[in-house]
Amino acid sequence: MAKKSSFRFLYDSPVSLSIVIASLLIFILDSLAFKGSLIQAAFTCHGNSASDIPFNFSSPVEYIRLITYALGNYSWESLLISSIFILLLGPLMEERYGSVMLAVMMAISTFVAGVLNACLIPQDLKGQSAIVFMLILLSVLTTLEKKEIPLSWILLFVTYLAQQMHFAAMNFTTGTRLSDFAFIAFMQKNVGTFTLLAAGITGTLFGFLVAPKTKTSQTKTYKFSGTTPRPMATPYDKPNPYDGTSIAVSQEELDRLESQSPRFKKKGKSKDEEIGTLSF
Repeated sequence: MAKKSSFRFLYDSPVSLSIVIASLLIFILDSLAFKGSLIQAAFTCHGNSASDIPFNFSSPVEYIRLITYALGNYSWESLLISSIFILLLGPLMEERYGSVMLAVMMAISTFVAGVLNACLIPQDLKGQSAIVFMLILLSVLTTLEKKEIPLSWILLFVTYLAQQMHFAAMNFTTGTRLSDFAFIAFMQKNVGTFTLLAAGITGTLFGFLVAPKTKTSQTKTYKFSGTTPRPMATPYDKPNPYDGTSIAVSQEELDRLESQSPRFKKKGKSKDEEIGTLSF
């Protein structure tokens, strides 16, 4: 009886999938059961002294939030965009660097972004933006080994950077007065975006230092000098110890050599011999 073909789910990228699934579950739980208090209490990194709730350097819980804020999100839109980028780029980088090394790089980017936010930014920080920046830059870094920069990666980086700047402009809630100069006002609005980009660059530099080396296959070459006489062909495809050449014998030649062997000679059938006649 033929076996029935069955499909099975493969947890192929444990780090990337775990971050997306955990962020989704926390956001759903916070929206339905805690009404926004769960993410604010455990998955938010506070800003500097000018923010509404400043970072408390004497509290051990605040240092834990420097990592756990990556599992919180501002809205469904930010969660959806970050999850798409992580699911697209995360498995590729996880296959290249390994799950443990990718988790370390994500932790470094998250921690650096949290520290910069606690020291410089007068706003709270949530989400996986630093991780997404790190994955995009790390993907570009892998293409530089071939001395190529794909245009698709550049457009991907510019698109996500523009989305982060738009999000920062729409949610700029600090009470500081913006400057009359457009450039200074732009920098004040997007200083959080640039800190996330700096954190992504930090994780990318760490990935550059631990980049896996390309494996090169070592093959031996055999030269035929032409001075030493070659021995008779043998039914093996291996280096000849006499002159350093490689002998390759076809299947037809092997069959012909084996047929000439005394072991394969078939004995002919004995014919009936007539001894005489018997008459009655």
